[in-house]
Amino acid sequence: MAQTQPKRRTVDANASKDPSIIRLLDALKASLGPHAFDIVDHWKSDLFAVGIACPNNHGVLAYMSTYGQPDGRYSVSLELPPQPGDDAPYTDAGKYEVQGIEALSEVIRRHFQRGNRPQGLPNNSAHTAPVQIQRTLATEHTLVRKLRLAALRDAPDAFGETLNDAMERPDEYWIELTDSLAKKHAMFTATVEGAVRGSVFGIRDDRNPNGGRLGGMWVDSAYRRRGLGLALLEAVVDWATSQGFDAVRLWVPVHSPRAKSLYLKASFKPTGITSVAESTSPFEIEEMILTLPSA
Repeated sequence: MAQTQPKRRTVDANASKDPSIIRLLDALKASLGPHAFDIVDHWKSDLFAVGIACPNNHGVLAYMSTYGQPDGRYSVSLELPPQPGDDAPYTDAGKYEVQGIEALSEVIRRHFQRGNRPQGLPNNSAHTAPVQIQRTLATEHTLVRKLRLAALRDAPDAFGETLNDAMERPDEYWIELTDSLAKKHAMFTATVEGAVRGSVFGIRDDRNPNGGRLGGMWVDSAYRRRGLGLALLEAVVDWATSQGFDAVRLWVPVHSPRAKSLYLKASFKPTGITSVAESTSPFEIEEMILTLPSA
């Protein structure tokens, strides 16, 4: 039997919100911290909706609604300040249907970090096709293995590992790797047209506890030059900023000027350090760095 949709109510601006919104705000404060957002509610008359903004930049805003949603599921619309010369009041940064406070908190956290991103890092809110960036969970070892094998098939000269080596690794390896990525480090995926088309790692730098590293960047060759690389890079930078790191470093193959161009576009700079990636056919790699703003 189909559920009856709740009647959408509007009242005057001083009325209380629906309990689902009160619970939502309390859960976000517990998850993100009591000072992680400001309530900037342009929807006071809507009992089932609320707006919150980045404290450093109220133009970075998230509008959340529980109207017509089952318990624990939320509609989220993200906004950014308008682009220079744009008459629109804001830039649409994406719309999501999110299940659970943990997933919602991740969306909000990543979005609000755009209000404090390094100068020069481009906003990647507009893509040629909608791109959904998600953080990999500890239970998704099958997906992690599938994406690593796809990357090695698609770009065998870009990684210090061979496809055969990866295929021979036991399930225990992928389970442990995925658990580490979810709990200590981070892995992000880019989904376009219903399928994952790219992935990247955010790694804690064991040699520099105040820094992070970006690794394993891969975008399906059929989906390159469509903004996925920048979207994945942006996710790692936001994650590193949330960890309080002072910089993000990476290695880029010297024989891949297109990859280096992507990082230069995002304000990474060469450090002057080079090395050799060990693989069946060793190749030269160059280090690049992005300095992050201090808190």
